[in-house]
Amino acid sequence: MLKELKNPRQHKNELSRRWFNCESMDLIVWFDEHQEIAGFQLAYNKHHSEHALTWEKQNSFRHHKVDDGEGRPGKHKDTPILVPDGKFNNN
Repeated sequence: MLKELKNPRQHKNELSRRWFNCESMDLIVWFDEHQEIAGFQLAYNKHHSEHALTWEKQNSFRHHKVDDGEGRPGKHKDTPILVPDGKFNNN
């Protein structure tokens, strides 16, 4: 069951956000200046082949795989990043 994180870090000059999480997923919801939902991101399968579904008013849907920065023998772990993972069918 998703539970809301209290007081997630807010970034200056960015939309405000609320963050919910559980063992297997995170949900971040961004709000505009009128406190209307401007977008969300659902990250799922956090412990195995993590992916993220993002929706923004301006850009519709996107689907990404999370590159966790692991798997670089002899090098330090990189910062996780989102990489394209096919088209999302929103029909």
